[in-house]
Amino acid sequence: MAKASIEPSGKTGEETYARILETTAWLIARDGIRGMRMSHVAAEAGVSNGLLHYYFASREDLVSRAFDAFYDKGTLRYRERLAGIEHPVTRLRVELLMSLEDHLDNRLDWMIWLEVARDAMHDEGSRKLYQEKAGIWIADVAGQIQKAKDANFVPASVNTRSAALRLIAPMEGFGWYVLIGEVEWDEAVACIDQAFMIELGTVGPPPPEGIVHP
Repeated sequence: MAKASIEPSGKTGEETYARILETTAWLIARDGIRGMRMSHVAAEAGVSNGLLHYYFASREDLVSRAFDAFYDKGTLRYRERLAGIEHPVTRLRVELLMSLEDHLDNRLDWMIWLEVARDAMHDEGSRKLYQEKAGIWIADVAGQIQKAKDANFVPASVNTRSAALRLIAPMEGFGWYVLIGEVEWDEAVACIDQAFMIELGTVGPPPPEGIVHP
């Protein structure tokens, strides 16, 4: 029996839209951007092809909006856990350590992020998506470093953008090593702390107990 389509109206329409985006994110992680098909998304989300095309003009539009939604959801998750940490160096350190935690959301985050990065090598649409979000990440890290400089927590001689790039650049490969078990949690923490000492001269005050965990 064919699955009944859900009408795009009211709360039900919003829930359907969100379910389609979540399904798309899972399929990108599982099959890759190149392997994802709109018909697969419709089938997995339990909607008709017609309804899927009602919401999304093209496959590229669907991928773009799904990536935006996935990124926004992850950003909210981070902000909620970072709330209350005032010291900019501690906040930045916790943020990077959180990206190495081994749980389902984090694994999905990395799989989608790295898949878009891979596809960006030969697709202009993915390149724009990746550049936009990478730029936001760089600006956020640079902003925390600048706050630390303004408060005299790190030396004024630190180049804000360069330090941000050097802290961020290893995280993509490093995060993958941790999640596949090549690098243990304690070793990861030690490596990140060493990078902070090299770049900023401090790791900041200890974060609240239990806020970061393997």
